[in-house]
Parts: sequence; C-alpha cells; structure tokens
Amino acid sequence: TYELVGGIYDNKGDKEEALKHYNRSLEIKMKIFEHDHISISNSYNNIAMLHDSKGDYKQALDYLFKALSIREKELGSDNDRTLIVYNNIGMVYYSMGKYKDAMEYLQRVLSGYKKIFTESHQIYAGIYVNIGDIYFAQEDYSKSLEYYQLSQEILLKYYPEDHRKVIAVKEKINEINSIINSNK
Repeated sequence: TYELVGGIYDNKGDKEEALKHYNRSLEIKMKIFEHDHISISNSYNNIAMLHDSKGDYKQALDYLFKALSIREKELGSDNDRTLIVYNNIGMVYYSMGKYKDAMEYLQRVLSGYKKIFTESHQIYAGIYVNIGDIYFAQEDYSKSLEYYQLSQEILLKYYPEDHRKVIAVKEKINEINSIINSNK
C-alpha cells in the first residue's frame, strides 16, 4: 500500500512525500522478504526513478544497480522486467550527458528485446525514441532521424496518427528535418 500511495504522490509531483512512502514500503519489504526478492527490486527501481526526476543521478544509479542485481539473479538478464532497469540506467546516463554509457545500456535493451519480442512489437517504439534522443543530443541528426522514423513506423501500427505518442515522434522528426534543411 505504501508503494501505491508513493506512486500517487509521485504522479502528482510531490516527490518528497512519494519518497517517504517508497522508503517506508522498502523498509517493510526488507523485514518480510529476502533481500534479493523481486519485490525489493521494484522498490529500488521506483526510488531510483524518483531520484532521477529530482536530478540526483548518482543516487538513482545506486538504486538502479541494486534493482538490476536482483532482477538479473532472479529473472535473468534477458527478461523484459530486467531490461526495463537496463533502459532506466541508460536514460539516467543520458540525463547525465554520458551518451556512450547510455547507448551501451540501450543497445543491451534492444538486443534483449530481439530475443523476446517480434520486431514489430510496440515496445521497440520507446527504445528507438530513446536511442534517437541520444543521437540527437550528439547532433547526429541522420542517425537520430533513422531511429525516430523506426519508432513512428511501429507506433502507426498500433495507434492512429492523432495519438499523443505518434504526434510526439512526428514533432521530433519535424524538428530534425527543420535542422537539416536550415543547414543546407
């Protein structure tokens, strides 16, 4: 229950109250479960993402690596729930401007997804956007455009053109096209 309440506060933007509830949930879980229980990794992941949203990247990575350790042990490295943590680590590195590290983790996610999902699965859309964002930040607009277009192609199989996810990717593509055209 503390975890759910923490999520509600987190969604409302009250990070401090969310953190109190997430930590209380973790305390309770640590008393009930073995310290490598999957439920504890969920708490670590939630706490990590809260720290990430506050810009406390070191703390976020500390918790993410704890979550990753548990998930790899309990679920394996190619489980979709483990790959979520790899993605989160990659995006924290992206936020830190450590693009090489970010790309390493996101490529790991992509490799894992290929073992689980068909290449047209909608889960690829998100990872393609994340990879596109890294290339964009490095001003490699052609690679960024390539990944955004892959994402858009997949999203259009699942959503109408006026869906917020499709629109968000279209805006990224339009921004890149604008940059490319202004450089001609």
